Amino acid sequence: SEHRAHLEERRARLEELRAAPGGERRQQEDQAPEEDRAVAPATDEQAKDELWPHYEVMINRIGGERGWPPATRVQFEREAGPDGALCAGSPETVAAKIAKTVRALGLSRFNIKYSAGTLPHDKLMTSIELIGTKVAPRVRELLA
Repeated sequence: SEHRAHLEERRARLEELRAAPGGERRQQEDQAPEEDRAVAPATDEQAKDELWPHYEVMINRIGGERGWPPATRVQFEREAGPDGALCAGSPETVAAKIAKTVRALGLSRFNIKYSAGTLPHDKLMTSIELIGTKVAPRVRELLA
């Protein structure tokens, strides 16, 4: 699947980083960072509906500088889906996706980029609160 290929690419990059000068320390500490964008409102649909317009602005701004085609909702849905890299959904969905990625890559740490383009401050704060109170505890539970 696309997700499996994506994870294999990340695993290969992780091994490159571990093999690079100074990589021995990271390998000894088993501190493999992983970063994805995340929004975690109450339901998957609510999260995607809230995130999409802000994600679109962000991707189109970055993509415009890099020559990418405009973002589409179809592309966004694929990235936010079970095989995509975007962590957007209910706290349970986000926790499950993080746990799946952590297991697949053998990570000991997972970093999240909370903001997404023009996402309003109140939605950002809600996302951070849900990640701290619902997602992180559930990830620890899933990985125990």
